[in-house]
Amino acid sequence: MAFTLLLLWGRGVSAYAQEPEGAAKERLIDRFSFRTNAVDWLLTIPNVSVSFDLFPGEYNKMDVLLGVRYNWNTFHKLPTYYVFDVFDARAEYRYHFRFEQLGSGEKPNFFSLKRKNPRHHIAHYVGAYANAGTFAFKVSADGRQGFQGGVGVSFGIELPLYQYKKGAIDLDLGASIGAMYNNFNLFTLNGANSAYVNNGKGWAVLPMLSELRATFAWRTRSVRDRYLKDDPEIPRFRDALNSIRGDFASVDKKTFDESRTQKEARELAKSDSLYRTAFINWVNENVEDQKGRVQYYNVTPEHEEQLKKEIDKLGQKAIADFEKVIKAKVDEADKAARDKAREEAKAAAEKEKAEKAAEKEAEKAAKQAEKEAAEKAKAEAKEAEKAAKEAEKAAKAQAKQNKKTDTETATETETNE
Repeated sequence: MAFTLLLLWGRGVSAYAQEPEGAAKERLIDRFSFRTNAVDWLLTIPNVSVSFDLFPGEYNKMDVLLGVRYNWNTFHKLPTYYVFDVFDARAEYRYHFRFEQLGSGEKPNFFSLKRKNPRHHIAHYVGAYANAGTFAFKVSADGRQGFQGGVGVSFGIELPLYQYKKGAIDLDLGASIGAMYNNFNLFTLNGANSAYVNNGKGWAVLPMLSELRATFAWRTRSVRDRYLKDDPEIPRFRDALNSIRGDFASVDKKTFDESRTQKEARELAKSDSLYRTAFINWVNENVEDQKGRVQYYNVTPEHEEQLKKEIDKLGQKAIADFEKVIKAKVDEADKAARDKAREEAKAAAEKEKAEKAAEKEAEKAAKQAEKEAAEKAKAEAKEAEKAAKEAEKAAKAQAKQNKKTDTETATETETNE
C-alpha cells in the first residue's frame, strides 16, 4: 500500500505539470467523488465513501460525504482471544479553500488565507461530522461490545495524484476529532476458551480521534480544477446589503424630526396619531425608494428578492423602533404624572398629618389651660376658705377678748361700788 501511494504520488506530480483540458459543461457525475481510506485498509477494515458537491458550477466550495466501514463477525472455528469488529456509518460536511499569494508589504497572519509561498494545487478543507455504529474490541482479558456515536470536526488537504483522460485520482490527507459516546457490554472468554460470556455493562463519553485519513478519491475532474474560484456575486450581494443597511441607519425618528419644517412640526405636535401616520408614510417612502434602486446593484434575481425582503425588514424595524421611542416617552410621561400625583398625595398627607398634630397640640394646650385654671381656682378657693377660717378664728378670739374685757369691766365696777 505504501509503495502504491508513493508510485501514485510520483506520477501525480508529473500529471500536475500538464495543462488541464478546456473546461466542459458540468454534468451531475462531475459533482461526485468515490473514495476509500488506505489507513482503514491497513487496519483490515473495508470501507467506501461518496462525496457530493452541494452546488454546481465553478464557484462551489462545499460538499457532503457519506461513508461506511464494515469488519464484523469474521469467521473463526473457535472464539479468539483478540477481537476487532467494527461497523461505522459517517456523514460529513466540508468547506474547501486555497491559500493565496501574500501581497507586497503584507505580513503573514495565521488566520489569513494568504501565504508567502502558497501551494495552489492543494485544496484545504474544514468541516463537521457525525458518526454512529457498533463495535466489539478485545485486546486483553475483558472485551467491550456495544453502540458508539459521536460528533466533531474534520480537517485536511486534498491534492491531485494522477490525471486520466476521463477521470482523476486525488489524495485526501486529514483527520477527524471529536467526542464519542460508548454504551457497551463487557465480555470475556470462559474457562475452556470455548465461548464468550457477559461480564457487566458500562458507558463512557471520551474525546476521540475518530478517523485518520489517507484516502484515494476518484472523480471525473481532479481537485486541482475544483474549489478554485470565489463567486463575485457574493461580495456584490454583501456590499449591496451593507449599503442598504447603512442607508437605513438614518431612517429613524431623529432624522424624521430634523427633516420637518417648523410649520409641519407644529402641526404634527398637535396629534400623536397624525405624527405616527406621517412617520410611517415617510418610512414607506424610503422603503419603496430603496427597492427601486435594487436593480442597480448588479446582483442575481434571487439576491434582488433577498435584498427587497431585507429592505422590508429594515422598514418594519424602523417603525418598531419609533413605536418603542414613543412608548418610552409616554411611559416616561405617565411615570412623571404618577410621581407627581404620588408627591402631591404625600404632601397632602403630610399637611393633614401636620394639621392633625396642630389640632392635637391645641387640644392638649386647651386641656392644660383648663387644668391649670381649675387648679388655680381650687387653690384660690382653698386660700379663701383658709382666710375665712382665719378671719372666723380671729373674730372668735376678738369676741372672747371683748367678753373678757367686759367681764373685767363689770367686776371692776362692782368693786368700785
